Amino acid sequence: MKWLIKALSVVVVLVFIAITALQLFSDQVMAWSLEPDHRFDDETHPAAPDYADAQYWAALPSRLDAAAQTPPDFVEIALAPADVDVFYVHPTGFLSSEGWNDDMREGTLTRDQTEAMLASQASAFNSCCSIYAPRYRQATLFSFFEGAGKSGQQALDLAYQDVLAAFDYYMATHNNGRPIILASHSQGTLHVMRLLKDRFNQGSRKEQLVVAYALGYSMPTDYVTDVLQGLSVCDTATDTGCIIHWDAYASGEATTSSGLMWYPSGWQRGGNSQPVCVDPLKWGMGDKTATIFLDPGFTRNNIATQTPAQRSASIMAYDAEYAAGRCVDGRLEIDLPDNSPLNAYKGDDGNLHIYDYSLLWGQIRGNARQRIDSYLSSVN
Repeated sequence: MKWLIKALSVVVVLVFIAITALQLFSDQVMAWSLEPDHRFDDETHPAAPDYADAQYWAALPSRLDAAAQTPPDFVEIALAPADVDVFYVHPTGFLSSEGWNDDMREGTLTRDQTEAMLASQASAFNSCCSIYAPRYRQATLFSFFEGAGKSGQQALDLAYQDVLAAFDYYMATHNNGRPIILASHSQGTLHVMRLLKDRFNQGSRKEQLVVAYALGYSMPTDYVTDVLQGLSVCDTATDTGCIIHWDAYASGEATTSSGLMWYPSGWQRGGNSQPVCVDPLKWGMGDKTATIFLDPGFTRNNIATQTPAQRSASIMAYDAEYAAGRCVDGRLEIDLPDNSPLNAYKGDDGNLHIYDYSLLWGQIRGNARQRIDSYLSSVN
């Protein structure tokens, strides 16, 4: 078994380095480079986005953008309005101590990182669906550190206000009653977990939900059973109205998460129960039985060195790879060969955080179509 990871994007590696540092160093050391020098309450916050203005959308079906990219072996893209929409919330790309929330300016590293995530994550849905991805005043990475305290929580609350506003605008202006897939990663998943409670727990919108691919931010089982009481975890490849979640780790190195969690009662460190892990081959709550994935892994080519025009036209390296994996104690464990390049990019605790989507891009792409077919057949 041979892993081939080509042309790793500099900006994606920077995201990974920052995330890895959460495990490698103490809050005191990381504060030197990432902690804003003021409290959230003392900051003049960036103006709220106006979602009637297309500049505040990272992806729209009316234009070709990073989410419309495909690897060379894939050519099918839903250029015309599709039967199903995807509302995608991107992960953290704001690695700055300048403020608690991103101001969404053009020409920044944050903007480049968002483009990279659209290409390697949201693109999994571009053959089945119309993709809507809002820009939002994402919280700086330091917000997740224990030392961030109340200011970090306030920054995340502000970011969620934008995500909620973007979703409500999308529903009022663009959706027109079409079925919806929610997709997200990392910080985006933290916000989607709240969005599921606020907009999908019951009523007509619940009936519109095909599936939620909420990956890469620990989702405690009790959050689904106790907070999202009207929803459940997917148990087959064709279940609809349900939630899919995993956090990818190298085998044998997964640890218990103590990340920042939101519950209706408030913010806290760590969840109250084992995280959800849906096996992306069996598409159910996994056990310790090994499975085999046959999936593409890819990243954007040299995004940091390209002009904007080159960046938007960038071709992603694509390779089908085998990897053994299984759900163990709420984590998706991936068996990496000793010579795998991924060994150099995993976190100190073995996390493969930035590969939650790209390692399984083909599985997600195919499964989205399965669930859409199942959903449409059930309502027609």
